[in-house]
Amino acid sequence: MPKPYKRIEDGITTRVTADEALKEGRAAMLDRVTVRAHVRIISEDSGRYDITYKDGRRVVLSPIG
Repeated sequence: MPKPYKRIEDGITTRVTADEALKEGRAAMLDRVTVRAHVRIISEDSGRYDITYKDGRRVVLSPIG
């Protein structure tokens, strides 16, 4: 069973499934390379995503445990 993730957006923490977290992380990576990108910066390390959007939001997705 995949480990759950914690999703922190601008200081607010929620718990999400691994599928939801990976889906958001992959979508952000693909968005970053498009002409109309909404993602300013994204980094990924060992399943942990740190995403900064052009509208100023910052989202961190990291596995729990």
